[in-house]
Amino acid sequence: MRRPQLGSRLDQAHRDFLAHVDGWRSFFQAVDVFGTKDLVAGTKHARAVVLLESLGDTRPLCGAKSAELLPFAASSIDIDVFAIGRSESEQPGVVYWFAGGLVEQFPSFEEWFLAMNDYNREEYEALRALS
Repeated sequence: MRRPQLGSRLDQAHRDFLAHVDGWRSFFQAVDVFGTKDLVAGTKHARAVVLLESLGDTRPLCGAKSAELLPFAASSIDIDVFAIGRSESEQPGVVYWFAGGLVEQFPSFEEWFLAMNDYNREEYEALRALS
C-alpha cells in the first residue's frame, strides 16, 4: 500500500519539531499540532482542510493562495486552523492563524511556536489570578 505524500518539503524548524514531538494534543487550548501521519491524511487533516476551504480564497486575507498552504494544526472543537506556506509558495515557512479570517501571521514556525507558548503562559497567569 502506498502512503500519501506531502507534495512539498517541510520547513526545517517544522521538521525538527516533528523529529522530537510527532504531534501535540491540546498544544494550545483545543488545538492539536499534527504528527507526521496527520499532515497528509486522517480526521484531523480532513477537518483542517474543511476549515481552510471554508475561508474561500485566502489570497485577500494573507497574500497566499489556499493551495500554497499546508494545514498543520487545528482546533478539535472550534474554527481555528493553522497553516504554513509550502516550500514552493511565494511565502514559504510563513505561518497563518485563521479562525473565520486571518487572526495572526508569524514569520516562521519557530516564531509561531514561541508566540503560542506566550499565549499559553498568559492564560495560565489569568487562571492563576482567579484562584
